[in-house]
Amino acid sequence: MNTLDDTLYYALQGLETKLAMRYNRHLGWSCRHIVRTGIEVAQTMLEDEEVEEHKESYYTLISRRMSSEPRETMMVFIVMQALFRMIENDSQARRCRSTLANDWCDEVEDMYHSYLRAVDEQIDMELNKLPNHTFSVTVMRTEQPQTVINVAGNYIAEQHIDIHDNPYATIYATAQEAKEPVPQAVPREKEADGLFRCITDEAYQNGKAQAVEAELRSASVSAPKLIAAIRTNEALGYLDTKNLSSQALYDALNEHFGLPFKYRQFVAARNK
Repeated sequence: MNTLDDTLYYALQGLETKLAMRYNRHLGWSCRHIVRTGIEVAQTMLEDEEVEEHKESYYTLISRRMSSEPRETMMVFIVMQALFRMIENDSQARRCRSTLANDWCDEVEDMYHSYLRAVDEQIDMELNKLPNHTFSVTVMRTEQPQTVINVAGNYIAEQHIDIHDNPYATIYATAQEAKEPVPQAVPREKEADGLFRCITDEAYQNGKAQAVEAELRSASVSAPKLIAAIRTNEALGYLDTKNLSSQALYDALNEHFGLPFKYRQFVAARNK
């Protein structure tokens, strides 16, 4: 597996298999078509400076591409949301995520987090199998400087691959042999902070500590989102919370971010 397309595809295929076994029936999702549609429409949204105003147009486009099949249409949006989440520290990606999530019901939210776990498992599997490379998504915008956005730390992509047909902009995966990491010191004033003790040496060495903190802060609006962010960063090797009890982890996060939800909600999300 060597493309972002394949990562999202195999994660979706794995989720479909799990759901089919759980409900003892064949789902028959067109997984490859779902992922390709999601990637192509996501690229258009990343280039759209008025993405919020065009939301209904995107809904109509995706529904038409999926022949108005409601379940597969929903899965396209979930794949897109997962892709936007993988693009770190990009304001346009955050706008796209917000635009999609505003109308989501609990069923879609639950399916989204199930898919995120499947993506994390797929990335984790490849991290354990493949040599140490860096994986990034590059967003090319016309008349603007090239922006390189890190996606998943030490992950492999073997070649430059154009993954959509938009003539004005491309997303592609690039691979580089990992360079010698530059150590990043832990801020002295934060050494005693419980959250910062959970951030791994690898995150500091790769300059990811601040990005991890920012992602957790953004996700701390709800227990499911925060747990999803924690699991993603654990899969990437940037967090280590497995040896902490739920109470200790909640207390560290609450002390650092001031969580708006109760401990019992956090436990319920962590135990899913």
